[in-house]
Amino acid sequence: MPATSFDSGDLLAITQLQHGWGLWRDTCDWERLSACYTPDALMRTTWFDGTAADFLVASQRMASASKGSLQHAISAPVVHGLGARAVAVTRVVLMVRGEFDGVPVDATCWGRFHDRLIRQDGVWRIQRRTPVYDKDRLDPVCPSDRLVLDANELARFPTHYRHLACMQSRGGATITMNLPAPLSDADRQLMQDDLQWLQGAR
Repeated sequence: MPATSFDSGDLLAITQLQHGWGLWRDTCDWERLSACYTPDALMRTTWFDGTAADFLVASQRMASASKGSLQHAISAPVVHGLGARAVAVTRVVLMVRGEFDGVPVDATCWGRFHDRLIRQDGVWRIQRRTPVYDKDRLDPVCPSDRLVLDANELARFPTHYRHLACMQSRGGATITMNLPAPLSDADRQLMQDDLQWLQGAR
């Protein structure tokens, strides 16, 4: 990727955007979360693949029906920019509390967000987000609880986020099966495509 030409104000604004997205999503602040996206933004995650507008509607519906909780731990992004475009890669840890066969569990998923960002009217917003999940795990909240996982059921889902996907699928979610695997051809192509998009700003 090319060296960033942004000043400290741009970098701070994009960092605030990334951290703000996580906070607004986790606290169900839908108005502020909506402001993180461009009007034509696209969003992908383990359980959704479509427009950001539809993602917001689905997230609200999920939050109102859920008995668990959700938290994103987001690191500082690595940002490269050109003009009014930028790409950011941000480490994230997703932590979901829910139930699996009646057992309270914590699903934890480690990965990174690959974002295309646009500066509109002086404000940075997300135009497209594609996650790359590295690995995940599922643990009972109480160590004395016994959690039994079906290997055949888990094998239906991508290796790098199968425990989270299995839990979400049992909750009625439609799982996105083709998210890029870490260090795969699709992962490398994602980075190349983002660079080409960024250079298109010239």
